[in-house]
Amino acid sequence: MGLVRIERGSSAEAVLRMLLGKLEAEGKIKQFERTWVLSSHLGGVSPELKGQVGFVEKFLRDCKMKTPLMSELVHEAQRQGINEDTVKNILRYLVENKSAYYQDGDYIHASVVDRCRTMLLKALAGRKEGMTVAEFRDLVHGNRKICLLLLGIYDDEMIVERSDDVRVITEKGIRSLSTKC
Repeated sequence: MGLVRIERGSSAEAVLRMLLGKLEAEGKIKQFERTWVLSSHLGGVSPELKGQVGFVEKFLRDCKMKTPLMSELVHEAQRQGINEDTVKNILRYLVENKSAYYQDGDYIHASVVDRCRTMLLKALAGRKEGMTVAEFRDLVHGNRKICLLLLGIYDDEMIVERSDDVRVITEKGIRSLSTKC
């Protein structure tokens, strides 16, 4: 729609969606993520690219509670024959597919974010007074930098909110915790 300057909600959008639906029904195009591609372009990912994605994801996962440094990732990737542009594309792919999170210029593996989210919500469920950054740091055994990044993610998810110097659980956080337990 952006390429041909079609506005959302317009009759042109309805016509475009109808045409795309017809082309999809005929097997000529397929929806891929948030766009459309020719059906012939979905042949799969090469084993080389799968290996590169695996390398970048493992690097993030292995950082655990240490904020991954982009300079270290790029250096290690280049030793594996992966150029910086490919690393950036892989990181975008990992974020889009919820294997990693991006916050304030840094990437964190989803396993760290998910584990710490659960710990935080469980701890906050019984604490009306909330939790300081220092208390969260002690809870998850992280450093201040990664804890601020994690809290930023949770703020953006609206499962906690900042009140002065503490984070308190929101209604959404309570619902999230009850669906995971």
